[in-house]
Amino acid sequence: MNGDDDKIHARGSGCGQMSIENALASLIGELKQDRSFDQPQNLRQRVEALDDLEAYLSDGKLIGTALHHRAKAIYAELESINFRLYETLRRDIQRGTAGVGCLSGCRRTM
Repeated sequence: MNGDDDKIHARGSGCGQMSIENALASLIGELKQDRSFDQPQNLRQRVEALDDLEAYLSDGKLIGTALHHRAKAIYAELESINFRLYETLRRDIQRGTAGVGCLSGCRRTM
């Protein structure tokens, strides 16, 4: 996060909180609209989205309960998609196919 976000949080003003909530709500809206995150080859984009969500969820920022739950739900959904990809890669490696199909798709997006 940048210094401006820290200043908003440190002030603790209602305006700063609303700005953080608006930014998080906007991020959630973008993530909900972009269904390409469901595709295994978009690992990098999911990781970046997870990082963005985590910045709001783990930084002690004061956000509304409903917004917090929505962000956590999207976070869990993205983590689940990654988990399924990792499981597929693990199975492929155990079979000796080394996840060639999944990895080639992921490489193009990295």
